[in-house]
Amino acid sequence: MRHVLLVDTDPEHSASLVETLERAGHSVDVLDDGLKAFGYIRYVVTRGRPLDLVLADIALPQLSGLALLERLKDARLNVPVILMSPSEDEAEQIAALRRGCADIVRKPVGDKHLLRLVDKAVSAPNSFYFDSTQF
Repeated sequence: MRHVLLVDTDPEHSASLVETLERAGHSVDVLDDGLKAFGYIRYVVTRGRPLDLVLADIALPQLSGLALLERLKDARLNVPVILMSPSEDEAEQIAALRRGCADIVRKPVGDKHLLRLVDKAVSAPNSFYFDSTQF
């Protein structure tokens, strides 16, 4: 069982993702704001509690998904992050990967695809750091 933080402003999409993740045996907490998510992650991680993955929308109030990723990196809170975006903007995807995103996926996310991404991100927690020198 993995502990996942889902950060998404769409209640229907969130409910669907929570159902999929919980059915697969994961524990899921849900927030709808990037700034609250950062505070939650900092609180959980600095107290030694498990947080295996952050699954966040790229467009969040208070603090975007990209800004959340950057803050986590700056604070050395090493939790894999998968960003979700409604667009297929290649520049956005490259920016996310350069900032250390485990993956970026287009919304809505299918159940099987989501579970593959989660398994990949949590099975190799140190492999999500992207080498920006490749671009």
